[in-house]
Amino acid sequence: MLGMGVIMLVGGSALLFSFAKDIFEDHLLTTRATASTEGTMLSLEANHDSDGTATSHYYVVRYEVDGIPYELKTRGVDPRYRRHPGDPIDIDYDPNNPKAARATFDRPDGKNTAWTIVVGLICGVIAIAGALMIATSIG
Repeated sequence: MLGMGVIMLVGGSALLFSFAKDIFEDHLLTTRATASTEGTMLSLEANHDSDGTATSHYYVVRYEVDGIPYELKTRGVDPRYRRHPGDPIDIDYDPNNPKAARATFDRPDGKNTAWTIVVGLICGVIAIAGALMIATSIG
């Protein structure tokens, strides 16, 4: 029971931290990314699992701010359009830190944030349950 409690506490806490970090980073970029520019899609790339199966796709996009080139990887693909290398993609960026940027279709919507909060809360409950299991095993 102690081992399971430790796994739940550590795993739940790590996932909770990860979800909280994502929400904070999205909020920070949303408040700071007040400028926009047009980027160019360079390629469509894929993330693969251990057996080589593509699990998700994203675009590599090049954009310039004040003549300085930057590249970013989108969080996913734009579900509204089938894009090809050379196609334009609108980019939001932080004028004080142009490397902090995202494609406009990657802006958070209420649904993604709500799901992240719900899953984060579940992870928090798992972490608390793990802590309680540890406490009852020890004491």
